[in-house]
Formats: sequence, C-alpha cells, structure tokens
Amino acid sequence: LGSFVIFQIVSDIAVPMGSFDAGIPLVGADLVRLGKVPVIDFQVVYPPLVNYLFAGAFHLLGRTDLIQQALCAPLYLAVIVWIARFFWLQGSPLRLLVPFMVLPVALGIGPSIPYSSWPASALGLLAVLTYAGCLDRTQAGVMHRMALVTAGSLAGLASMFRVNVGIYAIAAMGIEVVVSEGFAGDSIPIKVR
Repeated sequence: LGSFVIFQIVSDIAVPMGSFDAGIPLVGADLVRLGKVPVIDFQVVYPPLVNYLFAGAFHLLGRTDLIQQALCAPLYLAVIVWIARFFWLQGSPLRLLVPFMVLPVALGIGPSIPYSSWPASALGLLAVLTYAGCLDRTQAGVMHRMALVTAGSLAGLASMFRVNVGIYAIAAMGIEVVVSEGFAGDSIPIKVR
C-alpha cells in the first residue's frame, strides 16, 4: 500500500495541467504576488485562500506549477493514513485486511490528485472521517471534543478552498446529528430543545 501511494504521488507529477480550471489558482497567485487583492482587484471563481497559499509557495519555492502537486501530495498521504486509521479503529477482527480495504480507496481517489479541486475534497473527506471516527465513543471526553472541533475546522478550511465542498461536509455531519438525535429512543426531540 505504501509503495502504491508513493508511486501515485510521483506519477502525478507528470500529469499535465488540466485545461478547465487548473490554472486559475496559479494566475490568482501571480496577481496576489503583484499586490492585487482577490475579489476587490480581480475576479475569482473560488474562495481566495488558494491564491494566498500558492503565492506564499511561489515566494518560497519559485514560480512553478508543481506547487499544486506539492500541496496535494501531503493531503493525499493524509487521506490514505486517515482512512487506514479509520478502518483500523472500526474493524478489530479485520485489522489484517486494512491495507486491502484501503487500496481500492487509494486507487479511486489517486487520479484526482492533479485537479485543483483536490485540496478541498481532501479536507472535506478528512472532516467527515474525523467526525465518523468519533461516533462510536460513548463518553464526551476531551479527545472526543477535540475530534469534533477538528472535524468542524477541517470542513471550514475545505470551504475556504471550495465553498460547496465545505458545505457538503458540514451537511453530512449535520444530517447525521439530526438523524441520530431524532431517532434515539432516550433523547429529547430536537424541536423541544
């Protein structure tokens, strides 16, 4: 599994930039480096975090389109590790099969790494996985609260890359809360609270 992940990351360096919207963050980063402010001095389709992030990376590493891969590779690695951790914690008797459960997921999301929407998708997925990982815990301890804060923060960060992805992650978590609270036999209905 580890060698596949490394192979996927290295092979994505050779993937040419997409013709649809892959260059938008790079152009926005150039404009930010020239002192322009997104939304005020130039129109942006997506939230401006990626423009500032890429502009900072341009300043540190030079002006190259490999900045996007440099950002996306650690996120891909984090998603794979988080999914493996999730499967490890959820399936006690199946722990030996975790690499085989994670490999199809890695195969499925691997080709999307070069796309400019990948950072938002990865952060949204990390938010939902973090939230799902704390669902089985019966006590509301500090670590449980930290997991909830982390999930919400990741969803918020995802919405700073792409608004819709952050909203999807927050909606998924919110729907789970409504369904679990609404159908729990011993809980007070939500409308009464």
